[in-house]
Amino acid sequence: MSELELNAEADDQKLLAQVIDYYRRTLKDCPDAMEFLRKRGMVASEALDQFRIGYANRTLGLKLPGKHLKSGKQIRGRLEALNIFRPKSGHEQFNGCVVFPIQSPDGTGRIVDIYGRKTGSHLRKGTPLDMFMASERQGVWNIEGLGLKDETILTANLFDALTLWTHGYCNVTCMFGDDALTEDHFTAFREYGIKRVMTTSEAVSPKILEAGMDCFLLRLPHGFDACGYAAKFDDPAAALGAMIRKADWLGKGKRSSVQPAKPVIPETEVDAGWPGRDRLGCVATRCFTVCFPTRSDDEIIIRFQSRCPGAMLYQLRRFCGIESESRQTRLIDNLLPGKARRMIERLSMQSA
Repeated sequence: MSELELNAEADDQKLLAQVIDYYRRTLKDCPDAMEFLRKRGMVASEALDQFRIGYANRTLGLKLPGKHLKSGKQIRGRLEALNIFRPKSGHEQFNGCVVFPIQSPDGTGRIVDIYGRKTGSHLRKGTPLDMFMASERQGVWNIEGLGLKDETILTANLFDALTLWTHGYCNVTCMFGDDALTEDHFTAFREYGIKRVMTTSEAVSPKILEAGMDCFLLRLPHGFDACGYAAKFDDPAAALGAMIRKADWLGKGKRSSVQPAKPVIPETEVDAGWPGRDRLGCVATRCFTVCFPTRSDDEIIIRFQSRCPGAMLYQLRRFCGIESESRQTRLIDNLLPGKARRMIERLSMQSA
């Protein structure tokens, strides 16, 4: 059972962080919640840690001092003010939800909202599946992803965005509804110099175009969201990449000369100080460097840069069967160079 450390004297941000940390620990103790995420392909440790994903399992209130005690009344009052507890019933707002903190658009890391999604299938009639801490939508999920390039992928819900992130498309953020673009989104887009938005929701295209950005529509088959679409394929990253490259421009008049990102493999010299320099070929990006084997050798050397996004590290390690967390790994597993090169080309496109 996870321990709870809440300081009633802490400011709102510290108290929220303490609650989020508790929910993060309880998630790993709840098989049903982990199964809910697993079915959606979202149990990579990098994703759980990067986005501080947690689960409210109805134990937060049990860990607090009794209501009859001064300290119990004080901490409950603080949590009610933050909308973590409901004022009338005293129950947790996010009971039975996987939870995701949402940060402010200014890049300071302040938690301005929490999104919760009910995981149960036997809910009382009228129970909303989506829960929020704030009364109005604010903040931007995955604000760090906006700094990766001058284009972003915008989905209508967080789970679609997390699907894309998990498969290596880290420049992604989300709304909470098909037409739920907020001023905080535009603040973040301006702050990070976003020029192009690729979205799964055509409803927001007029606002994006009016703000001076190019807008492209990602078309999913009827009845599918990105999460369900990715689950159809043995290679979901490639399927999602094909969808992105086929995005339709939504501007009026003459088509913009701007196109969605295409695969690019920057060919650069590899540092002389590490092995593999004289091999068949090298691919270097800002996230990783790969040396392919000679024709008589089956060794591939991959060196990860410290700034490599967590999803990309996970994807490479999963593909190559790497268990070590080391930033430099040698592979001697008879991995065919052609297969490896196709993988690296795809990841190079995502990191360019």
